[in-house]
Amino acid sequence: MGGLLKFAELAASIALWGMVWKFFERVETFLTENTKLEIALWLLHGEKKAQGLDSKAKNWPATFAKIFDQVFGEKHLTWRCFRRSFLVSVCGVALMFVLWGFSYPNQFVDYFRLNPHPVIEYILPFLIVSAIPDYISLLKSRALIKVMGKANSLSVALLILLDFAVALSIAVGSYLLYDYRFISPEHRVDDLRILHEAPTLNSRQGMAPLSAILYPAFFTTVWVTLYGISGLLLRFTKRIGPWLSWFNRRFDIEKKPLGSIGPVAGALVAAAYSAVLILQWTYSRVNGHLPR
Repeated sequence: MGGLLKFAELAASIALWGMVWKFFERVETFLTENTKLEIALWLLHGEKKAQGLDSKAKNWPATFAKIFDQVFGEKHLTWRCFRRSFLVSVCGVALMFVLWGFSYPNQFVDYFRLNPHPVIEYILPFLIVSAIPDYISLLKSRALIKVMGKANSLSVALLILLDFAVALSIAVGSYLLYDYRFISPEHRVDDLRILHEAPTLNSRQGMAPLSAILYPAFFTTVWVTLYGISGLLLRFTKRIGPWLSWFNRRFDIEKKPLGSIGPVAGALVAAAYSAVLILQWTYSRVNGHLPR
């Protein structure tokens, strides 16, 4: 059983890598040729030059702001923006359920076995804890990303931390609102304990983890962080000429720059997920529990 779980966790890491990669490729289809050129110039800075555009491409948060507007629309209070924010929330929760199934297969099976209408029962908490707060959180991120485009490197890092902190406040606030309004006191204790210790995907038997709908609130924060770090890693590899030349031939940075960032971003997410699993295993060992 332990070997099967480890294989499932490895499969989950690979799946995360592929999903993040494909997400970046999909986002690229919304971009204008000019925006893709600016991203390519940023990634290939030192190899490619273009007067005017080159100076703009150096400021990657400003380019990301354009990506954001082209995906969600320039105006926030529109049906297009809400629809796409809602879709992101649905995909985020679905991803959490997949990871829940890999991490706690018995709980996952019990939930669908013991609940005659598992999806319907999750609609209300999804709307209160995820969909509506995520749309509000998106507005906050939109404003901060605009500011990042005019900030220096240190300020960008601080703004990303601020984005995370505000997103955390919105997510936890909506979580508590739902818990105190709709959950019985005896079950609420378990939810609050999980929230206090760490919002893992662990849950009671027959129940889906409420914490699964917390994480989509951090979508934009994670997205801009992955975009920045992955792009900077690609820029760094220009010092390793042969490797970058091979990568450029394989992924075509000039024509598909965001699609080229995708595999790097996916690898970072997979590595982070694996690191969390290692920390959980280490925690189990330190506290005298047998590793899974």
